[in-house]
Amino acid sequence: MSPTARNVGLGFAGLMVVGGLLLRPLGSGTALIVLGCLLLIGLVFEQRYRRGRSDPRPGPGWQRTGEKFRDEETGQWLEVWFHPESGERRYVAVGSD
Repeated sequence: MSPTARNVGLGFAGLMVVGGLLLRPLGSGTALIVLGCLLLIGLVFEQRYRRGRSDPRPGPGWQRTGEKFRDEETGQWLEVWFHPESGERRYVAVGSD
């Protein structure tokens, strides 16, 4: 998720929570508060999940696939590594030796 989309999502979630709190005296708004909080939690944990995306160079048993691409969110070049036994793929920043 791009930083702009994340900020828009955080702003929208904040508006949902505030709107829900403003509706509480009228006897409603609980759903807005809950959905806003869930959106906030999701956006916070999504960011933490992304940090592990670019792992350090893999160890023994890993092979380069020769694929390289530019991450649209960070603008950083990544290369793809493959572990034949597990089938796992890792995206490693180019130049992170």
